[in-house]
Amino acid sequence: MSIEEIFIWQYFPTNLHRLHLTNNGMETFPPNFFASKRLETLVELYIASNPLTKLQARDFIALRNLEFLDFQFCDMRELAEDLLFHLKSLKYFNLRSNGNLICLPDSLLYGMNSLLAVTIQYSELIEKIPMRFFLGAPQLDFVRLSYMTSLTSDGIPYDVFHSSNLTRIIHLTNSPNVTVLKNTWLKNLNYPGSALHFTYSGIQSIERGAFDGVPNADWIQLNNNDLSPEGIPDDLLVKFEGTGLRVRLDGNPRLTEAPPACNVSGITCEM
Repeated sequence: MSIEEIFIWQYFPTNLHRLHLTNNGMETFPPNFFASKRLETLVELYIASNPLTKLQARDFIALRNLEFLDFQFCDMRELAEDLLFHLKSLKYFNLRSNGNLICLPDSLLYGMNSLLAVTIQYSELIEKIPMRFFLGAPQLDFVRLSYMTSLTSDGIPYDVFHSSNLTRIIHLTNSPNVTVLKNTWLKNLNYPGSALHFTYSGIQSIERGAFDGVPNADWIQLNNNDLSPEGIPDDLLVKFEGTGLRVRLDGNPRLTEAPPACNVSGITCEM
């Protein structure tokens, strides 16, 4: 059913909390769509397999209660800088399998004070994360960046999470052109029990001090990369002495035994 037919004919029950819109030929929404259809109560919105080439912030102006927004298999090449401006209750934002998306707006998350989690997956044309991308989301707890085959190590900026004391779980996975884990990425991430997942990518080396900015990490996964003994600094994990840190290193064919970096009291390396 087209979005125009939905706008004219579809009845929605009052107090609707979840809506899926799939294959509606939709470039944008009809004017005042959500207010006209009495959908101000929506908490979850899933949009899939639609062009969305003309989507704008004003399309969502009535969704003051929306907490979950998911775009999947859509054709947009770019997103408006202020697309999420009116979604002040948003907690979870997903961009998945949007293969034509070529970039992320620098200020997309600015002012997202309730945002807890961001997932960006299967966006094969995105080459970099903008410097200020995560700056405007002070409560961000969870980040997943995966299957971003054009993303490189140089495309991840200095202090990418802006020294957040609340960002706890970070996934950077299945991105084969990320070959160096840099010591500039993770700064002052002090949340207790944080977990870092750098897996199934092309990481060949880790810069000295790469994890110094995450002193309370419980779990670092580095499995299924291309790490070699000479690509891991001997003192990489010294600052975690006695913390009980677990490090996963299996699935790196060139690591035939635990590297010297694992010879630190109170940490465990899994090979």
